[in-house]
Amino acid sequence: MRYAVAIILLFICSPCMAKHRHKHHHRGSHSVAHHSHHSRHHRAVVKHSAPKVLTEEDILSQQFEAQKGNLRLPVERVVAKETPVAKYHIQYDPVPGISINCHSGSCVRAVYDGVVTKIFSVDGNENKVVILQHGNYFTVYNGVTQTAVKTGDRITANQEIGTVAANDDGEPSLNFQIWKAGPKKAERTKLDPEAWIIKPY
Repeated sequence: MRYAVAIILLFICSPCMAKHRHKHHHRGSHSVAHHSHHSRHHRAVVKHSAPKVLTEEDILSQQFEAQKGNLRLPVERVVAKETPVAKYHIQYDPVPGISINCHSGSCVRAVYDGVVTKIFSVDGNENKVVILQHGNYFTVYNGVTQTAVKTGDRITANQEIGTVAANDDGEPSLNFQIWKAGPKKAERTKLDPEAWIIKPY
């Protein structure tokens, strides 16, 4: 009799136990799936909110940009003229920039820290063009003689680059330009140097 009762109880309780096991298994699967989904979401959030890593070029560019309006003149002993226009003549042809009239033998100096990327002459002329790089920016010194630097040199602000050469009219004059690199390697935007330098008048 006792044996028969035990069999009946086992038969009655078996579906309940199976249902309980199935329910417990379902909750476990759901918990794992939920955890996996939460992890993927967390990874996506972390990836989206990761800060941009600044390159050395980015940092140098920001430092140069911070100097806008405070760069010193690239030459010493500027010739005093009747009007600022005569002192700072904007040239649109053949290249934009400012032409600074100087005393003979005036020193050409770097306006900011940078690296000499190129030194060349135009049309075989002995007068040189010196280009310094400051991150994504470039300063151009057109009309330099007796150059005191070479390509690859690291330059500090106010360091001597050379001496001002004579222009086509035989007058000591330096053409100064500022460029900014574009998205493509060969692109250059030519900026107005007057917005970057300290006015001496």
